[in-house]
Amino acid sequence: MVKVIAEVANAHEGSVERAIKIAKDAGESGADAVKFQIYFGPDLLTKDHPRYEHFCNQAFNEDEWHLIISEARKYNKSIIADVFGMEALKVAIFNQVDGIKIHSSDLSNIPLIQESAKANVPIFLATGGSTIIEIKDAINALRLLDFKHEINLMHGYQAYPTKINNNDLLRISKLKEFFGDNVSYGFMDHTDGSDPHSVYLPALAISLGCSVIEKHIIDNRDKKGIDYYSSLEK
Repeated sequence: MVKVIAEVANAHEGSVERAIKIAKDAGESGADAVKFQIYFGPDLLTKDHPRYEHFCNQAFNEDEWHLIISEARKYNKSIIADVFGMEALKVAIFNQVDGIKIHSSDLSNIPLIQESAKANVPIFLATGGSTIIEIKDAINALRLLDFKHEINLMHGYQAYPTKINNNDLLRISKLKEFFGDNVSYGFMDHTDGSDPHSVYLPALAISLGCSVIEKHIIDNRDKKGIDYYSSLEK
């Protein structure tokens, strides 16, 4: 069975109300899960980074996350969280999310991966910007803890929107050659939401053995807000 994850990312633009609205849209769309990116500015970027203030302005505090996730549960069967750092992971575990995703930029962050295993939920490892050795080390870090839940390797090109010829879906087959049936496979599609391929490519990924499809969701593409490029409406 294929699971579809609706990724909110930063489409909320720092608004609690909009985050809840998009989560509601995700549930109404029929998606199997909604996913949030949990982060705090100081853990994500240095203060002299040009986008530091941008991400600080979009980050929610712990109370806001509790409200957002509590409300999202009213509309969604499952809540998944991208965690960017230990503080973000603490928020995800406190709110009892149903899955943890490790971004490709953190795939070498073994302490974060092993701490995530304590949530006792499936883990999604983003592999789009990672080498085979990094992926193997991340999987081994979980196996060393006798991790019993599902491990999902999520292929996806790290550019927004992704050009069609950069998606490299055949890398899914390559991942399967290396890691076999001991893990599951998924596709994070960042194709332009206005392009018909944004629907066709996930279908092709399923034919290659993916059981998880992640698509960005936004409440209104016409507003051309943050993260609209790769997003679909409900």
